[in-house]
Amino acid sequence: QAPKMDTSFLRQSEIKNIALYTASIQHQSRLYNGSDYIIYLPEDEEHPYYRTDDWTTGSIVYWDELYENVPLLFDISTDQVIAEHDRGSPIRLVTEKVQRFTILEHTFVRIYRDDKNKISEGFYDHLYDGELKVYAKHSKVFREVLEAPRVIPLYDESTRYYVVKNGVFNVVKSKASLFQILGEHKPEIKSFMRKNRIRFKDDREKAIVRVTEFYDTLND
Repeated sequence: QAPKMDTSFLRQSEIKNIALYTASIQHQSRLYNGSDYIIYLPEDEEHPYYRTDDWTTGSIVYWDELYENVPLLFDISTDQVIAEHDRGSPIRLVTEKVQRFTILEHTFVRIYRDDKNKISEGFYDHLYDGELKVYAKHSKVFREVLEAPRVIPLYDESTRYYVVKNGVFNVVKSKASLFQILGEHKPEIKSFMRKNRIRFKDDREKAIVRVTEFYDTLND
């Protein structure tokens, strides 16, 4: 005679599996809590996104939850993060609920305007995190150029760099402004840049990061 199956055990196991599945779906569905987004279709090479208009796998902290291996786009013309739904449709995430995200080996954090720092609220590229901190604010502005008989769409990109010292965001527009921020070690910094052939005009981002890293070693 075949052994009698424990139906109560099977039922409890089934209930547990359903609960785990439901919890998983609820957890994942929060990532898709946003609004519809229309992907920009370029006429040429122009696009409003950070570096590429292809979906890029990254990670994101959204509604206090970490999600990894998520297809993302970052629209820097509107400062909005776009996720790809598992069914392929793009979702504009709720900006206020995005704390940070990482794409293309760059981590972006949401920074708020306050009484000390009259900066634009939004997502900043966190380039260096030491005693000093370095951030970049990337943006693009759409415009059209008339070249008869065509109207050519363009996205003009710009980046503003900041060095945070003693909690204050300082704009770095030039080598002179960087020296002004780090003035107490100007001779050492100039010598460091000369020895390492760091040229501000060749790669502004790299120069700012390397100089701030060096500055921190002087204050250890």
